[in-house]
Amino acid sequence: MIRERQKQTGSFYTQSKIAESIVNWAIRSSSDCILEPSFGDGIFIDKSFYRYKTFGNANPNITAVEIQPEIVERVRMQLPLNKIIEHVDF
Repeated sequence: MIRERQKQTGSFYTQSKIAESIVNWAIRSSSDCILEPSFGDGIFIDKSFYRYKTFGNANPNITAVEIQPEIVERVRMQLPLNKIIEHVDF
């Protein structure tokens, strides 16, 4: 069932090291803003929080969007996001 749901939604999950490399390239200062248009398992958000902490920013400006409600709830419990746009097809 999970595999079928991934096909239906076009879900693709990025490996941790790849996400970390992309985030390190993209976030260049503590004031950068992030829009995560389909956050899935939240790996880019997680890596973004870590990157912002290296700049001394504990409350980064991250807006996250996800269409799958069960994933929204799981990530919401794990990460301190203040801007989640849920159940939306970006």
